[in-house]
Amino acid sequence: QMVLRMSEDAWHNKVPCSILIFLPGLIWIEDLNHRLSNAVQIQHNKSLFEIFLLHSMIDKQEQQKVLTPVKAGVTRVLLATNIAESSLTIPY
Repeated sequence: QMVLRMSEDAWHNKVPCSILIFLPGLIWIEDLNHRLSNAVQIQHNKSLFEIFLLHSMIDKQEQQKVLTPVKAGVTRVLLATNIAESSLTIPY
């Protein structure tokens, strides 16, 4: 719920943002991705959100998508383990 509220606040205030969420492992990343993808707010505004998963067990081509800039007005949500914190710089 907190991720959705942050995204909605940013969208209503026309503030571009990215939300980075550190999780303890792949199971938690996949679970939160499923919950976010099925959230009513995201279902009704799919063009306003892009969710990216970062973990060594996820296909590298899929992970490379996080390095491409998102369109204006899109909230980028990154779900990752804390390893990404020290090993990745994401362009805005």
